[in-house]
Amino acid sequence: MKSFKQIKSIFIFLLMGATAVAQVSEDFESGSAIGWTTSGTGSSGTFIVGNPTQQTSTVVTQPEDDHTAAPGVNAYFTATNTSAGVNDVDGGTQITTSPIYNITATSNLSLWYFHGQRDTGDDANDFFLIEYSLNGGATYNTLVSIGDIQTTAVWQEATLNNIASGSNLVIRVSVSDGSGEGDIIEGGIDDLTIIPNPDTDGDGIQDSADIDNDNDGIPDCFEDGAEDTTIGDVFSINGDATQISPLEAQLTPEVNGQAGSITITDRVDFNDSFTLSFEANLGDRDNNGADGIAIIFHDDPAGAAAVGAPGNGLGARGIQNGIVLELDTYDNNNNGDVNNDHTMIWESDNQANALTPTVDFGNLEDGLWHPVTITWNATTNTIQYTVDGINAATLTNDLVTNFFGGNNLVFFGFSASTGGSRNDQRIRFANLCDIPLFVDDDGDGIPNYLDLDSDNDGILDVVEGGDGALDTNNDGRIDSSDTGYADTNNDGQADASVDTDETPDSDADNDPDFTDNDSDNDGCFDAIEAAGSFTAADVDVDGELTGGIDTNGIPNVVSPAGQNTTAIVTTAATTNIGTQPTAQATTTTNNATFSVAATGNGTLTYQWQQSTDGGANWTDLADGSTNPVISGATTDSITLTSVPLAYNTYQYRVVINNDNSACIDVISNEVSLSVTIGTVITNRRITYRVKPN
Repeated sequence: MKSFKQIKSIFIFLLMGATAVAQVSEDFESGSAIGWTTSGTGSSGTFIVGNPTQQTSTVVTQPEDDHTAAPGVNAYFTATNTSAGVNDVDGGTQITTSPIYNITATSNLSLWYFHGQRDTGDDANDFFLIEYSLNGGATYNTLVSIGDIQTTAVWQEATLNNIASGSNLVIRVSVSDGSGEGDIIEGGIDDLTIIPNPDTDGDGIQDSADIDNDNDGIPDCFEDGAEDTTIGDVFSINGDATQISPLEAQLTPEVNGQAGSITITDRVDFNDSFTLSFEANLGDRDNNGADGIAIIFHDDPAGAAAVGAPGNGLGARGIQNGIVLELDTYDNNNNGDVNNDHTMIWESDNQANALTPTVDFGNLEDGLWHPVTITWNATTNTIQYTVDGINAATLTNDLVTNFFGGNNLVFFGFSASTGGSRNDQRIRFANLCDIPLFVDDDGDGIPNYLDLDSDNDGILDVVEGGDGALDTNNDGRIDSSDTGYADTNNDGQADASVDTDETPDSDADNDPDFTDNDSDNDGCFDAIEAAGSFTAADVDVDGELTGGIDTNGIPNVVSPAGQNTTAIVTTAATTNIGTQPTAQATTTTNNATFSVAATGNGTLTYQWQQSTDGGANWTDLADGSTNPVISGATTDSITLTSVPLAYNTYQYRVVINNDNSACIDVISNEVSLSVTIGTVITNRRITYRVKPN
C-alpha cells in the first residue's frame, strides 16, 4: 500500500504537470496508475491496474500474479482474462504513457514487464514495445522490442542506466495485435523504480560514471589491478582453455571430449549491483556442434580452480554453491533442453533444478561474436542476462543465502565442453576494467577502489600514488575542497592527477606502492619508515598498523590524515662493508683498535658492540669509562686504551645503520680480542759483601 506521502507527491504532479524526482517507486499497489494515460486503436485489452490471472493456450500469455513481493497484488497490464483469448489485445494497438519524470540527478531506471503471445507467424503488426523519451515525449528510443514470435509470459526486468540529470523521462508501452487470425497477445508492467546513482566520494559524479570513486588520484581500474592486464592476469585458466590474445580466451578447441574454464582469482561482490558485458563465439558447426558455454557464479571450496562435468554439464555441473547462466548449443533431451540453441539459469550443484524457463535462440553456432550482458540488481535481488540484446533469463532470488552459502563474495568465470560433437568456443572482452572485481589487498572489508589506505600502512593512497601535493587539506581525497582542484571532463578524476604513472612501483616488483607494505623492498615496512615514529611493535606480520580502521579504511592510529611519508619509504638502503674488522691482540696496559670500512647510498652511522660470553649477548659501547678508556664507539674505528687482562677473549662487532632504512642494520663480522701479560722488568737493589783476605 502506498503511504500518504507517496500519493501526495503524485497529486503534486497532477497539479504541476511534471514532478522533479530524486527517486521514483511505482508498484501500482494504490489501485491506480496515477499520471499514466492510455491511447491506441485496439478494440479490447486496454491497460488496467489489477491482479493478472494466468491463462494458457499453447503458451502462458498472462502470468498468475503481479511482480511485487507479497502482500503486493497489482500490476498495470492489458486487462484481466476470464479465459484464454478473452480481453486480450485485439484489432490494433494499446498504448500507455507515463507522466514526465524530471530527473534531478544521474539515475537508473528499472521496469518489470511481461509479454505473452500465441502466434501463428502471420503478421508483422504483432509486437510488444517499451520506449523511453528523455525530452518529455518529443522523441522516443527503444528499450524493449519483441516482434511477431511466440512468447511465454514471465516477469522480466528492463533497465536504463545513467539517465542524465535534467532529462524529462517518459515511458511508453505499446502492445499490438495485427490483422492475422488466431493470435493471443498480452503485456504489462510493474515495479518501476528510478534511483539516483550513488556518489561515494561526493564529487558530483555518480559512481557508475566515476573512474576514481574515492578521489585518491588512482583510477578504479588500476586499484582493481585490471589496467594494462590480460585475461591470464585476472583469470585462472584451467583444463583445455587457453588465452588466445590479451582479451580473448578459447574455452575449448574444436576437438571432442574437451572441457576448459577461466575463473577470476579475486571475487565479485553480490552486495553491490553490477553490469558485466562480453562477447561469446560458440563456433560454426551448427548441425553437429556442442556443447555450449556456461557463465558461473559460485563459492566452491576449490575456488578459481573449480571445474565441473564435461558434455552436457558444460564444464559447470557439480561446482558447489553456485548458479549457471547457460548458452547451450546441444539438445540432450533433458534438463529443459530444446532442439535449437537455448538459454536458462540452473543450479550448479543440481543441473535438473532449472531456475528459469528455457528461451529458444534459434542458431547461435554461426561463427559470429554474440554480445552478452549480465545485470545484477542488489536492491531487488535480480539477475538477468541478454544475448544479442534479447532477454535470455531473469531470476529474482536471494542468491547469497540460497545458492552461495551465505557468502556475498563469490567467484565468477566461464566454462565450456565438448563431447561426441564439438565446436571452437570462445569469449572476449572489450576491456577487463568492466569486470566488477572485488579487490581488497589489506583485507579490511573495503575494496581498494574505495579504500583511502589500501595497505593499512598509514600512508594514504593519494600520497603513495604520487599525488599527495594535490590533497591540500590532507583528507586523502583530491576534490573541490582542495586548492587548485579541477575536473574539466567530469570523469571523476582530478585533472592534475592524470599522469603516465598512475601507480608508482618503487621497487619494480609489480606490486604498486599503494598496496606494497615494503615499497623499496629493503626489509623494513613502510609503516615504520614513514614519519609516524612507529616501531615493529605497532605493526602486524604483514606490516599493517594495528588498532583497527575508520570508515575510509585509514588506520585509527593515524586517522583521518594518515602519517607523512619520508624519502626512505621508497629508497632502499644499500650498505656494503668493504673491509671487515680483524681480530686484535694486545698486552695488558696497552691499547687495541678495531676498524671497519663501509660505503652506502645514505648517511652511515656506527655502533660498536661488545660480548663477554662468546657472542651470546651483545652490549652497545660508549665513549669514556676507565680500565680501559673507550673512544670512537660510534665511529668507524674504536680504540680501547690500557686494556686489562680481564678483556681476554672478549668479542667485538659494529652495527652500521643507513639513514635510508629505519629498521634494517648491517652488522660486521664478529672478531676477538686477545690480551696477555706484558714483560715485567724489576730494578732491585743488590748488596755484595766482600770478605777480607
